[in-house]
Amino acid sequence: MSSPTANSNTVARMVVPGASGYLLVVLAYVFKYVPFVPWIIARSGGLFELRDIPQSLLDLDVTTLGLPLDGYKRQHNDAGEALTAQHLAEAAEEKTPLASALAYHRAYLSGGLTPIEVCKSLLSKLVGTVDPSVSHRDHRKYFRSIIPHDALEQATESTARYAANSPLSPLDGVMVVLKNEVDVKGHVTRAGTEFVNDGKPALEDGQVAAQLKAMGAVVLGVTDMTEVGWGVQHHVFDNPFRKGHSCGGSSAGSAACVAAGYVPLAIGVDGGGSVRIPSAFCGLYGLKPTHTRVSSKGEFCSAPTVAVTGPMGANVDDMCLGYLAIADKEKAFPVHVPKSLYFKPSVAGLRIGVIREFNAQVKNPAISAALSRVEMELIQGGATIVPLAFPYLDFVRNAHAITISSELYSTVRSRKNNHKMMYQTVLLFSTLSQLSVTDYIHAQKMRTHAIRVLEQYFSGPEKVDFLLSPTAATTAPSLPANTTFGVSDNTLASDVIRYSFLANLAGNPAVTCPVGFDAQDLPVAVQFMGEWWSEGRLMPLAKWMENSFKAEGKRRAPLWDGLEF
Repeated sequence: MSSPTANSNTVARMVVPGASGYLLVVLAYVFKYVPFVPWIIARSGGLFELRDIPQSLLDLDVTTLGLPLDGYKRQHNDAGEALTAQHLAEAAEEKTPLASALAYHRAYLSGGLTPIEVCKSLLSKLVGTVDPSVSHRDHRKYFRSIIPHDALEQATESTARYAANSPLSPLDGVMVVLKNEVDVKGHVTRAGTEFVNDGKPALEDGQVAAQLKAMGAVVLGVTDMTEVGWGVQHHVFDNPFRKGHSCGGSSAGSAACVAAGYVPLAIGVDGGGSVRIPSAFCGLYGLKPTHTRVSSKGEFCSAPTVAVTGPMGANVDDMCLGYLAIADKEKAFPVHVPKSLYFKPSVAGLRIGVIREFNAQVKNPAISAALSRVEMELIQGGATIVPLAFPYLDFVRNAHAITISSELYSTVRSRKNNHKMMYQTVLLFSTLSQLSVTDYIHAQKMRTHAIRVLEQYFSGPEKVDFLLSPTAATTAPSLPANTTFGVSDNTLASDVIRYSFLANLAGNPAVTCPVGFDAQDLPVAVQFMGEWWSEGRLMPLAKWMENSFKAEGKRRAPLWDGLEF
């Protein structure tokens, strides 16, 4: 790999042969027992690149969290009248292709449907039983585990509240799922593995699950994910849009459940695009909030300085409901979405930044075409497109890779029974063992650089409101024929996460929006990244996108429709 320069606005593509089947098994043993092989792969993959960064970057301070520096003049981006969940329920009346949370809420209020009826029908579809004596079901069609009697109990309580005309919120009785990285009482938080918390179910709900249940949402179960959150495709999940294609990673199960129509709202965790990429591959809206905006209490602590929990929905209203439900109400920046902006979304006067060379690094021409359409619509709506440059962008990409990998390695390496790791994780961890403290420290200096560049974007002379990019450089990739032992494909990974890393390393909020389909009828998406704490401005922009592009392409029939079962 050639070293990035201050004038480079692109990122390098890692070119490493992929492996699956028996080849993957052989490589795992080679990586584990032949010492120089991981070093060669780490070097060829650019993991040592930050050891030789220019003096101007070495002189930077170390920033260990994705938030603005102390000297940054914070703006209260959420100022304005709060958009409450009830306002959303009153405003959203149109029928959507997949049953929405608000459609369920209206059906429950009318008495035409009850939460217990929906829950029983869905359990029959997913696990084949509504027998309350069945205490637990492992279920690998997108789910990691379902506890039928627990879901039925929640739905029964919700049904009683509607009968008494006292629902807790528009999410009362709505089925939701959470990625198996968030504690849900009674479920084992396995983080996609066969060894994390083995045999130890969560004794209480994590903060996110607790807040959803406090609004009356029925937590149906926990969804499966790539092992310890690593990888861009779950090896056994088919995309609901096209069999044999990936749902993304790592929140694959959560995205697939929404796209299949099983639930209108799902929760994922995003450390390197893990909410936005599965959302993009499955035709959903997905939000990666500002770092620390959502409490991480009661989560598997995989990559604490880059990861944050976020909502995924088939429409913006449901995504917004999910955000309002899980955002930490105790933060200094309250959770507001201005009503006047949301109900009458407009892009007039907005300045949208684009890094042209970077945005051109896609592998599917349908993505470039979609970006062009979005830019045209923005301009016609009164927005201005502002070309930007990002010095040392590839160093920033490398810094994110080192940061998330080091933190993940540190979290997992001491876990009991980690010898049960899948073969692709063995490859990864053997390579990561070559990193040093210097690599991590230099990566945090690059985080400082990234934050300072973004400060200039959002508050300097250029003053843009949002950055526009693809969500990924490709649409949902096909799965290898032999996935028995897992999948390792770092070249694909470099394409998939190409546009995710910046928001994670610097801590900014970002939303992905579907904008149509490619030649294979696979969803295409674009991403907007905002200033820190600007979720209240991202939501109206996502709503404008939904209004402008909801008729683009085709949407397949859901695998299950809770309003018409």
